[in-house]
Amino acid sequence: MKTTLQHSRTDDDRALRKGLTLVELLVVIAIIGTLVALLLPAVQAARESARRVTCQNNLRQVALGVLNYASTNNDKFPSLWQTANFEPWENFSWRVDLLPYLESSSIHDSLKTDLPPLSTTNRPTVGTLISLFQCPSTPGAPRSIQSLGLEDDVWAGACDYSAIHDVANQEDEDLLPAAWRSKAKGEGEGAEDVAATPTSIEQDRYNPALRIEPGRLKMIGDGLSNTAMLVEQAGKPMQYDQARVAEVVDVPKEGAWATAEFSSFYASGVNRDNLTGLYGFHSGAVVAMCDGSVHLFAADMEVEVVTALLSRNGDEIIDADDWQ
Repeated sequence: MKTTLQHSRTDDDRALRKGLTLVELLVVIAIIGTLVALLLPAVQAARESARRVTCQNNLRQVALGVLNYASTNNDKFPSLWQTANFEPWENFSWRVDLLPYLESSSIHDSLKTDLPPLSTTNRPTVGTLISLFQCPSTPGAPRSIQSLGLEDDVWAGACDYSAIHDVANQEDEDLLPAAWRSKAKGEGEGAEDVAATPTSIEQDRYNPALRIEPGRLKMIGDGLSNTAMLVEQAGKPMQYDQARVAEVVDVPKEGAWATAEFSSFYASGVNRDNLTGLYGFHSGAVVAMCDGSVHLFAADMEVEVVTALLSRNGDEIIDADDWQ
């Protein structure tokens, strides 16, 4: 009988020794935690890479829509603004005219363009979230804009992509026409502006008459592959700085796909300010050129290169290694 009990206890001891001690368990947990910490940045990087690809595809589709529109409208871009109303939220955007070229004719047809964009009749359609106009890397995507201009509770669908009307360098404020601007004085024989040529970006920013008449592809002297058509300007109407810190704008003017933006840029660099410059929640900002190609402009791109690529007729000599 004693022998049987002795064997039973020995078997129990061996079974207990097959488990993990507390120290061993803590070591295993620490190893798993280390592996997770090492893998998490890689997973996040992979997810951001996928979001960036989606953003690039979005902008490529919009750019191709613009080119298709131009090919059927005498080489013209869509009008940036539909009327000479002073504020951008009082105007329908160029994106509205582009909707039929983006397989969104039903959305276009449901808008009453003879009424203000934020009218009671148009608000349900303006509130539509169009994934093609939003970058998935933008915080809160897919986004709706609650307040726009002097209106609250509008819940308009957001947009992260803008056209380019003109560009100015912050140092000397030389104003250069961009792809979407109508003829400027000195561009071609007998060329004239639809309004007096402004002397600074501040004057041009508040001149709606300049934005009714659209630019044309044939006005682009630097070449379609060297001139930007559309750029990422993500996160509006919130204002983001270089550190990704957001501030609430007192009177938010831009940011909805259905309403207009000024499209005036300071060429101060990339990812510095999303209200006056190129800005994306990537390692740079996505840009579509006038030939339909799409590129990621690096956050450390030189200001002179940004200016050259945003303007349409500066005759600058740019090396592809500077930006591709």
